[in-house]
Amino acid sequence: MMKHNVVLLAFLGRHVSAAPNCPPLGAVFPKPSSAILSSSPAIISALSNLTSTFTARDLDNNTGAYSTSYSIEVWSATDPSGTPLWSWHHTAPNLTHSGANGTYTNTTGVRKVDKNTVYRLGSLTKIFTIYTWLVQDGDVKWNEPITQYVPELQAVADKSNQDAVANVDWGDITIGALASQMAGIVRDCESSV
Repeated sequence: MMKHNVVLLAFLGRHVSAAPNCPPLGAVFPKPSSAILSSSPAIISALSNLTSTFTARDLDNNTGAYSTSYSIEVWSATDPSGTPLWSWHHTAPNLTHSGANGTYTNTTGVRKVDKNTVYRLGSLTKIFTIYTWLVQDGDVKWNEPITQYVPELQAVADKSNQDAVANVDWGDITIGALASQMAGIVRDCESSV
């Protein structure tokens, strides 16, 4: 057993020490700074396109612009100042007032969305995962069981016939139920499988 550990340590030591001698292949470009990006014709064109797109979106009531406020900023991760390359802030018209009498519908929050507005956020990774799924596949597979995509869960689903309380019947859990967090699956932080 000791002999194997020594060989493994020698192997790891040789690979760790070899790493600095492997230069990247091809040209190495500097990390883009805000100064470089803001003068790039391609970036200038892309930011102009973003402005046009969001201006049109905010004028179209079919997009939810009347009732949804949001902010977007684009910046270089390598710029220590954190100065945005592009910013867009939209204040929903019904956030500021409702109708001709000028009464405010929002009595506790901001009246104008800007760079200092604080938003409440949930777990965005779940939302983006589901949106990506819907863009790619639509809702055609929405009602299919999760065991079709994660076959390892079928063994656990089979155990639910013996003890439905201790074992989840994954065969009845659909992608749509998981995505909407309506599957009734509880957190499993206290138990081990």
